[in-house]
Amino acid sequence: MLELLLKLAVGTGAFAIYRRWAKGAQPSKAGMMLTFPALNGMALAMTGSSGVTTKAASMFPMICLNGALCLALLAALDARPRFAQRFAVPIAFAALGLWLLVAWPAPSFTLRWQILAIAIFLGAALFTSHRYAPLSPVEGLRDATSWWRDAWLWRFCALLGCLLVIAHAFADSHEMLGKAGALPLLPLIGMTTQMQSGQRPSTNQTATILFGPVIAMVYVLVVAWILDRTELRAIAGHDWLADTAFVLVPAWIACIGAILLVARALEGPSRPKAG
Repeated sequence: MLELLLKLAVGTGAFAIYRRWAKGAQPSKAGMMLTFPALNGMALAMTGSSGVTTKAASMFPMICLNGALCLALLAALDARPRFAQRFAVPIAFAALGLWLLVAWPAPSFTLRWQILAIAIFLGAALFTSHRYAPLSPVEGLRDATSWWRDAWLWRFCALLGCLLVIAHAFADSHEMLGKAGALPLLPLIGMTTQMQSGQRPSTNQTATILFGPVIAMVYVLVVAWILDRTELRAIAGHDWLADTAFVLVPAWIACIGAILLVARALEGPSRPKAG
């Protein structure tokens, strides 16, 4: 029960950060947060220490697909904002269906392909950010709404809870757990809320969104490497709680730091204003 509650808290917390940045007019940070590796980390460490390499290898093509889906949905919202606003939920379900069709036969990535995928997405992210450069500094809004009054947050929490319970049925399948750990729950719900707003994506979000999958893939690569090293894990212990405290949480904090650094490097420091 404690493990389930912790997974639920971590996943919901990641979505809460996304919502705070999205509603606070921080498009670059919100865009990169769409592919934040919350579920990835939980699948790697909180489902048993065995098969870490297999789970990580099966996550990589799914993370690539998540990044491509986010970029495609942004392009659709930019081209047809009214259509996207009206059919936001059906579009999200269609994207999920496409993801499932690709996920089932998708091959796992070996280490060589993992590094190549990171290099390709990093190159694409740098190209896209250079294309839209220079980016305008962001004036962040201070959202006065209490976070617990966000209906989408509780919808996300309820859906995540159901998925976590279902995931226990696949506890013995490392490859399936790896793919499930890359399920685009945060990207699709996040993009659904954005499409329902009917507002075109900002240049800053389009320019930086591909850095999100890069951060997620580096996270998976590093965390899997640490968890697969018995001598490193022996320092803190081998149970999932120790892995979470000494591996996952520091790596998640590093991901948040990377998102903030990329946004600051491309936009400059944000200037808060009353909203």
